[in-house]
Amino acid sequence: MGMRWHRGGSVELPTTTIYFTEAMASEIGPSGSASHPIWRLSPNAFLIRETDDPQLFIIRHLDEPAAAVLRQLRSMRVHYLLDDDIWAGMCDTNLPLAYRKRLFSLARSIRPVLKRAEHIYVTSEALQARFGQRGRIVSPCLVQPVKHLEHHASGRLRIVFPGTRARLQDLASIAAPLARFLREHPDCELHTFLGDYAPGELRLANIVHHKPQSWSAYTNTLQREQFHIGIVPALPTRFNAARSHNKILELASYGAAPVYGSGLPFRHMAAEAGAAILCNNSVGWYDLLSSLNQDRHLVQRVAANNSRLALRLGLPEALRRFWQNEFGILPATEKVAA
Repeated sequence: MGMRWHRGGSVELPTTTIYFTEAMASEIGPSGSASHPIWRLSPNAFLIRETDDPQLFIIRHLDEPAAAVLRQLRSMRVHYLLDDDIWAGMCDTNLPLAYRKRLFSLARSIRPVLKRAEHIYVTSEALQARFGQRGRIVSPCLVQPVKHLEHHASGRLRIVFPGTRARLQDLASIAAPLARFLREHPDCELHTFLGDYAPGELRLANIVHHKPQSWSAYTNTLQREQFHIGIVPALPTRFNAARSHNKILELASYGAAPVYGSGLPFRHMAAEAGAAILCNNSVGWYDLLSSLNQDRHLVQRVAANNSRLALRLGLPEALRRFWQNEFGILPATEKVAA
């Protein structure tokens, strides 16, 4: 995993791990390191120092050390990475008010970064459209390996909803058919990470609502747990339309077959690869889950296809080559030859 940062109460964001440090860990060192082409200035900001013209790379949040560099070195080239359409999210009443306020604060704090950024790296085509020629799409990478699928051979059907509180209304939109399925199939179980925030309809004996987890704790959960089905309901909102395909990788780390709702931009690509099952009607989730519970071979086949798709889309080596090319960093073998 990427390096962690605990100074001053700040931590590495999931975005930073998934889109940068997991792939570039061997290239990143502390400020002043003579053996690393990238210096870490803060949990989510980096100095690309190997090129003749040093560059500042900021990921989502503007940490204070990066803000200080922006103020002091006004001619430095700046690059920024963003993984959500925060402007759509600010106006999305399906999102919790506290989260919308955080998005508003984020949008306000990054104005100087957006003004100066030479390139803005984004994680979806919808988000790229906001920035025109400055927008460049970057893909996520696996932070935990895909699971072997032996768990599909037996055991009660285990379902996971891998969303955070920000996705609460997506889950609430299918709460009624989901609760009906679980009441009528007590041998099946659902896991969420919503804790006390979970919808009241989903307070059943065979539903486990784990407390919300820190990013480092959640990566341990990804490594440890296995599920048969991963459900990602998504309302057709502008905020959801800008989501990346990281859920493909996340569910592969659980060894689960994805079931996607109508609001996800990558759902048809995954379904065409046989790596997902689509449910565009909120009411239809009961019938779909009942059918999947009777066809565990289909569930395993979709999970296997999703694993193959995740390996194709999310290899850390591919992301590492992308960043080496973007920032002009020579691979170690080329440095030795030089």
